Amino acid sequence: MALALIGESILAAVLEVLMERIVSPAVRDFFKSQKIDDEELKKLKARMRSVSKLLNDAEEKQIIDAAVKEWLDELKDAVYQADDFLDEIAYKSLGLNLEGESRGQTCTDQLRSFLASLNPCRKGVREVQIELTKILKDLEELVDQKDVLGLIERIGGEPSLRRTPTTSLVDESGVYGRAAEKEAIMKLLLSDDTKGRHLDLVELPANMGSLINLRHLDIQHTKLPEMPLQMGKLTKLRKLTDFFIGKQSGSSIKELGKVHHLSGALSVWNLQNVTDARDAFEANLKGKEHLEKLELIWDCDMDNSLVHERVLEQLQPPVNVKILSINGYGGTRFPDWVGNSSLPLLEELYIRSCPDLKKAVFTHFPSLTKLDIGACEQFEIEFFPLDLFPKLESLTIGSCPSLVSFSKGAPVAPNLKELKLRSCSNLKLLPENMRSFLPSLEKLSIFHCPKLESFPAGGLPSKLEGLAIWGCDKLVAGRTQWDLQSLHVLSRFSIAESDVLECFPEETLLPSSLAHLEIRTQKNLKSLNYKGLKHLTSLRELTIMNCMEVSMPEEGLPPSISSVTIWQCPLLEKECEMGMRKVPKYLRCPEYMIPGRKSV
Repeated sequence: MALALIGESILAAVLEVLMERIVSPAVRDFFKSQKIDDEELKKLKARMRSVSKLLNDAEEKQIIDAAVKEWLDELKDAVYQADDFLDEIAYKSLGLNLEGESRGQTCTDQLRSFLASLNPCRKGVREVQIELTKILKDLEELVDQKDVLGLIERIGGEPSLRRTPTTSLVDESGVYGRAAEKEAIMKLLLSDDTKGRHLDLVELPANMGSLINLRHLDIQHTKLPEMPLQMGKLTKLRKLTDFFIGKQSGSSIKELGKVHHLSGALSVWNLQNVTDARDAFEANLKGKEHLEKLELIWDCDMDNSLVHERVLEQLQPPVNVKILSINGYGGTRFPDWVGNSSLPLLEELYIRSCPDLKKAVFTHFPSLTKLDIGACEQFEIEFFPLDLFPKLESLTIGSCPSLVSFSKGAPVAPNLKELKLRSCSNLKLLPENMRSFLPSLEKLSIFHCPKLESFPAGGLPSKLEGLAIWGCDKLVAGRTQWDLQSLHVLSRFSIAESDVLECFPEETLLPSSLAHLEIRTQKNLKSLNYKGLKHLTSLRELTIMNCMEVSMPEEGLPPSISSVTIWQCPLLEKECEMGMRKVPKYLRCPEYMIPGRKSV
């Protein structure tokens, strides 16, 4: 039901159809079979009846009252969600009815491959109840607004435009639109052949364009070479997880422009096959207002950066998008829509494997909570502007050798909880005054940043709970200046891949609040420091991995430790097995978990 095209004049008819479906045998039987209270269904029908009585008045007033027009738009969205909800209930009901029938039906291999990917309803009973409650709440809020908007109930006759239900998989004989094929598909989908395993999908049926009633196409976790021809004929598609662009015109990105009502998440693959920016423009991603997550993926072909730039310019997401991922892009710069006011609701941004990208203008991300930049070797971002992201909660920067430090002065990021820095070979300075300017930071991970020598003056933020330092020899060499004793809630610490440790941990190096300690890949580590461990009175879990030379302290391990995991540490393993050190009694009998790994 293309609600985006439904005028208010027939919205009443649509609501009437939905009210009829609420009391249909398929829906009632499903709720009964799953032992779900149908009182909420009765409330849903009552709320739909209430809003339908307000429609006539709203249709007249929307012309001069923008608030009423907005109310009608919100009502369309609510009806859209209710329509999808009833579709899924109908699908589940059909599945239950067919489940007990014979499962010996055979179909073509092509159909089997198609069905392996087609799973339009994955909600459990609890999720069904949650979604129904949400729809009810949305409708109740719309009814509650009637007095503020001055809407009055008008009870008229039957709507002049009635339409038969065209959305339910049952009512419309829905997966393929023909009863015989529907039965074959459903039986195969529920058969023992397809239950409990994932079938690799190598192609979709060549005549996909004829499935004009198809509503959901889930082809996640597949890698198709291209989509079938004439996908644009599937105008009723609401959910399309992935679109694979081929080199043929029939499976080009232009086909997406004919599918107007996609919602949820969409990944567009093989964008290197788009050589004409006009094709990208015709895809009209900007007009797909119900998309919330968009992933744009190029695969190789880094030789024509100008084409990549022109194509990406035309792939602007809809204004409502919340998650955006750009992967494998071969341009040297981003278009203006990345970072300006075009995406005010964007919450998560992923920029990965863009080896030629040099410039990205970050100017306006008022809602961004997560930013992940990785494998952008030429990205010119010497000073990272933390202050441009007021709501940022998670920041990951990886394989960006041009990054030297963060913006100087006061780069306040009051909501940042997690900071990950990975393989930034020229990084020398962390943000200044982290304790003051990053007051909410809870997790800090620093991997393979060889030029980083110290933490900033004033120490790390006081709310830090987890700290990981891997492959940072200069930083580890200066560990006596870390001042971790002031971190009273630090409970997890991981140190790995350094060559400078011989005895660890030094007494008072780590705070007594530490509960989990992990030591990995220390090729020069010879011994564990008993005094340093004994000081950790809260320590419960100790993990030691790939430390070939390390041995147990003569005193054994402190009694606070209740779990020890050892992997590829031959001397420690031998000492534990033979009782050569004073190990607590409950640690004497290691339990073999996997080859070469012991949990003591």
